[in-house]
Amino acid sequence: MHKISNASTAALLLNPAKSQYLERLMQREWSIAALSADLAHDLSSVHYHVGQLVRHGLVCVTRTQKRAGRAVKHYRASAASFFVPFALTDFETLLAFWQAILEPSHTAFVRKLVAVAERRNSYPQSWGVLLECDALSGLKLRSEPRPTITPTDPVSWLSEDDLHLTHSQARALQLELKAVIAKYQQLSGPNGYTVRAGLVAD
Repeated sequence: MHKISNASTAALLLNPAKSQYLERLMQREWSIAALSADLAHDLSSVHYHVGQLVRHGLVCVTRTQKRAGRAVKHYRASAASFFVPFALTDFETLLAFWQAILEPSHTAFVRKLVAVAERRNSYPQSWGVLLECDALSGLKLRSEPRPTITPTDPVSWLSEDDLHLTHSQARALQLELKAVIAKYQQLSGPNGYTVRAGLVAD
């Protein structure tokens, strides 16, 4: 684990725009061209972002591949993990810190969810929100009308449920959810999916 010691590096490391680059570079080494192709980002943009990570010591050159013309550099994260002390951030509270960290990924998740719904329903002007309430689950909100789903549609699902469990039941559910996600992470397919899962005590 590499402990970050200055505020500018901490800000860079926690910048959502850098996360997709850092994630891949922490998994294995990449050339700029390969990373650009994988992310479908402009070559100059990838070179800029990776260069910033290199200047702050978060990424390093692992090898240089000789070829006719300019040699190809390969990059990888300089550590398997990074620790950012809360004192180096600009946030006054832990709540503000985690809201800033989680908000971009939550927004991206909702954007993808809506995009799938829009492909299934060509008349968004007829959409609305249905509010229902029952004794077991409390207030529920859902989109109406429900879109028609065909066998070739992308799979999507969002659920927020209130559960009443013992501590041991909640621990068992936590372990089951982790195991299921880990199982499917080992698989490989042509379609990318984002999973958001959480369990927190009221």
